[in-house]
Amino acid sequence: MKKRILQTVILILSLILLTVFGSSLDSFTYAAKPDRTAPSAPANLKAISVSDTSVTLSWSASTDNVGVTAYDIYRNNIYLASTSMTSYTANGLNPSSNYQFYVKAKDAKGNISNSSNIISLSTTSNATPPSQPLSKK
Repeated sequence: MKKRILQTVILILSLILLTVFGSSLDSFTYAAKPDRTAPSAPANLKAISVSDTSVTLSWSASTDNVGVTAYDIYRNNIYLASTSMTSYTANGLNPSSNYQFYVKAKDAKGNISNSSNIISLSTTSNATPPSQPLSKK
């Protein structure tokens, strides 16, 4: 009789432990592995349009094991903006000025790629030619 009661108690305790700890163990068993892989560096950065106060940049998409979520644009080694597109227009530049740009890709886990190629460019002048005086006849 005592043996039967002991077996029943062990069975009940086992079921309780399995119920309480079994579900939390499942989450550890099936948890996703952390993403530590950075995206590839954006390639072929180029200026497709330059004016006196803006430049439009374009580059080839990066790849990632999970997916690229954004591209960070840097001007003169300072963070400028972020976009999900593979092009960006930087406005508010000074006429006849020199700038350097590069881009980095990032994924949903915050992994950041190496820099793209760096491009150097000069904005155009905003000088307008003098107007021709009207001749008197």
